[in-house]
Amino acid sequence: MSTSQETPEKDSSSHSGETVCEEASPASTSVSRAGLDVEIAESVLPPPLSSAPVTELEDAPELGLRRTDRLLVICLCTAILILSVVHLVRLSARGTPAITIDRTSPQSIPFVIDPNTANWVEWMQLPEIGETTARRIVEDRAAHGPFRSVEDLQRIKGIGAATTEKIRPFLRIEEPPKQSN
Repeated sequence: MSTSQETPEKDSSSHSGETVCEEASPASTSVSRAGLDVEIAESVLPPPLSSAPVTELEDAPELGLRRTDRLLVICLCTAILILSVVHLVRLSARGTPAITIDRTSPQSIPFVIDPNTANWVEWMQLPEIGETTARRIVEDRAAHGPFRSVEDLQRIKGIGAATTEKIRPFLRIEEPPKQSN
């Protein structure tokens, strides 16, 4: 290929039958393998290892980062860690007094209805009175007039003496206003 002067040299790391020849030109290298001559340009070859001073090696990229970049990453990670700890402390409310809740004692609210004015929904709130019985009470009151006593409720089908005694604490019969003629 080239007419320049070539000196074949055996490369100690080369495979059998491979010879490396350097031309007089520093821009290319010729490799001969099994009878084939190949020229390789120096721009393709990796740069040779240099014996650079120690200060230059300190700035050499490690993990793809220069020394200043590594310091920046360390500072940012430290800041994130500190801010995360501050945030967690604030979330845990460390140092704040516990909240105490003063509860009042349970109170019973009396549920008392007037049998002469209560609708069927109010009647259903009483023990032993369901929807059907409550509707019967309202219909009986509309048909036969107001109840004069708690015992008058026994005229309704489904209400006996036992039911009357269970609902007595929840009933209050008010005197109807007297009409003047």
